[in-house]
Amino acid sequence: MKVEIKLSNEIKEPYAIIFTDKITDEIQKAIETLENQSSSLIILKNKHKIFIKSIEEIFMVQSANNQVIVYDKNEKYTSNKRLYELEKILGENFFSNL
Repeated sequence: MKVEIKLSNEIKEPYAIIFTDKITDEIQKAIETLENQSSSLIILKNKHKIFIKSIEEIFMVQSANNQVIVYDKNEKYTSNKRLYELEKILGENFFSNL
């Protein structure tokens, strides 16, 4: 896998974009590594795309039809994580305000 890093004073928070034609074991491992290294990032899917969102962008989390749905202010995504895993990442206060 090729890796490119761009440094810029204009970027206030690091983010990653992965360009690929399919999700391979190597890509999945990279996703899991990024997710595990930063407790403030969540890996989400929307159709056939994968997004890395910060916890500050998350508006709502819902469980429906055996899926965990995560919403930001504009879109909805699915998560491979279970609700209790997201609770650890987002914090108990996120879920207690429901």
